[in-house]
Amino acid sequence: MSKSKYLTNVEAFFKNIEDTAAAEPNPHRKAILENYLTHAALEYCDRWEEIFVPERTVDHPEYHVKWGTPDVVVYDGMDAVKGFYVGLKDQGVLTDQDQLISVNDWGFSSFLNICIFMPGQQLIDAGTQVDDPDAMYVVKQPTGMYWLYDERARLIGERVYEIAPPEVIKCAPEDVVTEADIETLIAPYLPAPATASV
Repeated sequence: MSKSKYLTNVEAFFKNIEDTAAAEPNPHRKAILENYLTHAALEYCDRWEEIFVPERTVDHPEYHVKWGTPDVVVYDGMDAVKGFYVGLKDQGVLTDQDQLISVNDWGFSSFLNICIFMPGQQLIDAGTQVDDPDAMYVVKQPTGMYWLYDERARLIGERVYEIAPPEVIKCAPEDVVTEADIETLIAPYLPAPATASV
């Protein structure tokens, strides 16, 4: 059976960050990219709270997000930001694809497509019209991001903005990405389990 084209794109997303970090001559910028690579892997699994250990994220992060909302929503502080991640996990199988990234001393900027795999009935319940409640769909959201880091290459906060309306695409069965697919893909990028309190 052929591999999902979306899963191939997720593999390319991680490989692109890894290769960009490996080629970066500036130690601080390399550390930012390496932090981001670990962050991305943790974000995809049930270990996401390890994003917030002290060596990866400042004590008081702040996220500004305009993604599926009419206005920018500010998540100010650790509890609020963790709440944002809890909400993400409830949506479906989330993946990042097609990323263009540029790193600097302050952090990085990027363009990507955030793709969430959801059953048709879930979309209908949320008010989106689709033709088959039993099929799987991908919601493809073009997104611009700016992530800020401190002098220790720790995440200060994220700025995440949708830059076009999402596209809802009915998936062929062979193109659906599952949680099991993601677990296998991210395994090489996960750090040893954290021992610090989060």
